[in-house]
Amino acid sequence: MAKTIIGWLGCDSSGKAQNTGVQTCIIDPKLFEDKIFIPKGDVITPTEALSLTSKINSMLVHDNPNKRWYPINDLVGCEDKSSEYTVETAGYGGQFYGNDGKQFFMFAHKSGLTMHKQYRKFHQMQEKYDVIFVDRKNKILVGVEKGADFGGFNLENIIVPDWKLSTGAAAMYNVGVALQDSTEWNDSITFIKMPTDLLPTSIRGLKQTAIKVTGTGTFSNSRVATFQVVTPHGNMYSTYKTEILASTGAVIKCYNTATGAALTTSTITGDDVTEQFTITLGATGFPGTAGDEITLKFGPVSDLITATIPGFSECELNIARA
Repeated sequence: MAKTIIGWLGCDSSGKAQNTGVQTCIIDPKLFEDKIFIPKGDVITPTEALSLTSKINSMLVHDNPNKRWYPINDLVGCEDKSSEYTVETAGYGGQFYGNDGKQFFMFAHKSGLTMHKQYRKFHQMQEKYDVIFVDRKNKILVGVEKGADFGGFNLENIIVPDWKLSTGAAAMYNVGVALQDSTEWNDSITFIKMPTDLLPTSIRGLKQTAIKVTGTGTFSNSRVATFQVVTPHGNMYSTYKTEILASTGAVIKCYNTATGAALTTSTITGDDVTEQFTITLGATGFPGTAGDEITLKFGPVSDLITATIPGFSECELNIARA
């Protein structure tokens, strides 16, 4: 029997659970504690479902941010703002069904203001993403039948509203999704049971990183700049100095911003006191005019993983030359 099959929950192999007969395995999603924004149109094929853990993990760390999957974790409540179906009354008194309602779920999360800023980047981005829900209790992904494949729900809206102060309690943060097609929710909804090697709590996004230029804030005439690599949790220097410096900074790359040409790193060193890096570039391709820019990049993600810096995103910064 296959390890993971789309729409099959793995709890009835008798073949008796057909039609309207009582199922021997009742699944009742109660609590969606995570959701995953996936690029519009992405699917999990039946073949990929057989290696579900590898499929999901590879999409969470995709080198291309436009193809990456983005989990929204630690949801702690849901306000159902869905509209009701309508019933029309005819002139002679008969009634007929009008339209289905529309599903709209406003989820609260406990991840605080730092993640609220990150989640705001998805605000009104419904044209780019579909959504999959994660039911931790039942250990299932909840999505939509897309032919033989498993996909996400089409979205009419992604809403990340203003955060709110709450007297005597924690501030309130929300991420809402309005589904585009109620038939997906009612008729095409399907599940994937997670294999034992995929824990719901392990489906996590990459930690955000940023480059902060220090010192003069520029590349000097001698092609030298100082910088830090930071996350919302702090400076990465003390934990990852060795990995970042390895192989002359293999995870640090520089480019002529105007031409896109790669620039050679002559040296890269670390300062344990200031917890910053100093990079010196070769002369070939270095911009010749003050104000021209060099793009300093950390990553891509695959290089960070190879360098044993897992779980972090790529980042870049344009730095002017003196």
